[in-house]
Amino acid sequence: IDKRTQNTYIFIDNEQLQPENQDNPLEGVKNSLQKIGITSLTNIIVPHCRLSYGCRIEGNQWSMVYSGDTGPSVELEQFGKGVDLVIHEATLEDGMEDDAGYKCHSTISQAIDAGKRMEAGVTVLTHFSQRYQRLPKIDHLGEEEEFCVAFDLMTCCLSDFKYVGRRLNKILKVVLREEEKEQVVAVEGAQEGKKKQKQKKEKKKKGGELQEETKQEEEPTT
Repeated sequence: IDKRTQNTYIFIDNEQLQPENQDNPLEGVKNSLQKIGITSLTNIIVPHCRLSYGCRIEGNQWSMVYSGDTGPSVELEQFGKGVDLVIHEATLEDGMEDDAGYKCHSTISQAIDAGKRMEAGVTVLTHFSQRYQRLPKIDHLGEEEEFCVAFDLMTCCLSDFKYVGRRLNKILKVVLREEEKEQVVAVEGAQEGKKKQKQKKEKKKKGGELQEETKQEEEPTT
């Protein structure tokens, strides 16, 4: 531990925060947690790489679950039952379930369905793959859906998430629609460029063959 932070932070092993642990490692920092409105902090192992955890945080009148990196997990859903907010990873778009399963991640629908089974007040999707320029394709951006999409530096009061989510989803519909148009134009442009390049090469090749034939015709025979 860096000596500069030795007396500033208290490091607690994740294993000590699991619900079955009888000893409360947070007892020593209980007052500090209460100052920021936290009454309980527990975690659970989730299906990802070794020592991956999802956590549940509770306050006096609120509760939330953060999934961390994870594939679909019945244990996590039970752990998060009835929370006000679930922040769930949604690495890949729908249709890539096999790829997500192989890498122990979740798709958009898997994350949304997990939030529904938890009976969460609202589900926030995050941790999108870098393969997407902005966001993966989302087919669930209807006003009736109790979820929203997170973005860098997003700050929102818990009570406002539903309100913000529904309006943000409307904006994202427009953004994603325009992005799809841009991608189509870019793909068509790239295809047209390749086609012209191929035609140019073929024309150049034919021109070279024609010059060779003309040269052979002009050469005197012995």
